[in-house]
Amino acid sequence: MRQIKFTSIDKLSTTYQNIKNTSQFIGVDSKGFPVFDENITLPKIKYRGTVKLHGTCAGVSQQGGNVVPLSKERVLTVENDNDDFAAWVYSKEKEVWEKLFNEVKSCLPFDTEENTPITLFGEWCGKGIQKKAAITKCERLFLIFAVRVGDDVDKGGKAIGWYPLDAFKNLKDESEMIYNSLMFENHIITFDWNSPKEIQNFVEEKTSTVNDNCPVSSFFNNEGIGEGLVWVPVDEKYLNNTRFWFKTKGENHKQNKNGKDSDVDPLVLKDVKSVIDEYLVENRLERGIAHLKESGVYLLPENTRFFVEFIVNDVKKDAVEHIKNLDADEKTIKKAISNYSGRWYNKFLEELEK
Repeated sequence: MRQIKFTSIDKLSTTYQNIKNTSQFIGVDSKGFPVFDENITLPKIKYRGTVKLHGTCAGVSQQGGNVVPLSKERVLTVENDNDDFAAWVYSKEKEVWEKLFNEVKSCLPFDTEENTPITLFGEWCGKGIQKKAAITKCERLFLIFAVRVGDDVDKGGKAIGWYPLDAFKNLKDESEMIYNSLMFENHIITFDWNSPKEIQNFVEEKTSTVNDNCPVSSFFNNEGIGEGLVWVPVDEKYLNNTRFWFKTKGENHKQNKNGKDSDVDPLVLKDVKSVIDEYLVENRLERGIAHLKESGVYLLPENTRFFVEFIVNDVKKDAVEHIKNLDADEKTIKKAISNYSGRWYNKFLEELEK
């Protein structure tokens, strides 16, 4: 049994830059640096936006004859679980999972080999898993949002083998609390990447609606705050380049102070302190705690370094546009983020003991 990875999903500004770089790249110069032609028109790509729930990313993988529960970071067992997901998976009759995997196989345009893993990725959410969202008032459920066949990666190490969820609309078992993202409000739209502000305005409007009232929790008669939306290309040509995927979080779940996931142009930040103020907000730091749980790392003082490492890398990824323009070296920036996040983590542990 092995871990099958999901993918990290960027914010809109990063995806916009990824699409520009991919579309306008024309080669390298004599020193090996990339050369881009900004006169090249960017593509129009059809996307589907589905509701992003506030839970923990999980997967159920068929590997040979085995059903394997996964967190975002590792294979789960009942003894070393993440929010009881493995226990829930194994509480189901094996036929429940076989039926779902057979549904996937029947919809694929090819026959899979016996040892080719098929993985259903989704959000494990409901009572006791997270806070600050209406879905946490619901009974626990698994909402499938992606299907991956195999475990191949592209040249950059990004997971491939994704198939459009449209092909698997019957991939659900409501009697077992297994749902499909396409059962709920979603949005099909063609984005013209030559007009990024129009894209920003559209996704902000749709994300705000989810923030005000989550369509999934409403289905279970729990009105209230939702997390946001995930935007994935419908066309398979672009679907398997996950650098073209992006997420937009509502006001209650965004992971920076003033900017939004949907901003095309990042805020102007002048120094290291302003980066700390903007990016080291409570939602991001709490995400670090969730990452430790997903990774099977105990919340102990001796594991501070694992928490700090995650936060440093997370901020560096999200704040790349800001960091490269600062008059400060990487070591100084890393030290500032480490000191702040380390203090926060130790204070968090102190509160747990009370």
